[in-house]
Amino acid sequence: MNKIIIAYHPWEEIWAELEARGRSYANFSKLLGISVEQLNAIIHGKRDITPELAILIWEAFGTSAKVRLGMQNMYDLYRASKKKKLFNN
Repeated sequence: MNKIIIAYHPWEEIWAELEARGRSYANFSKLLGISVEQLNAIIHGKRDITPELAILIWEAFGTSAKVRLGMQNMYDLYRASKKKKLFNN
């Protein structure tokens, strides 16, 4: 049975978190120890959340690295399933 799966890239939540905290890309990239270009690639879904990056974000936001990696995994599974046409969506 095919089920509709909805997944989104973790960058969407990171972007919302930055907005809510009033942080700029430059400020947040400095806090993470990455370049603005790297952060921009993450925010625009061109770079995935790695375990190392999830830990940096955890330290910066105080939110779970496991949750971020879980979001990334769900997004990756969704993309793979779309390629295989496993789900209706």
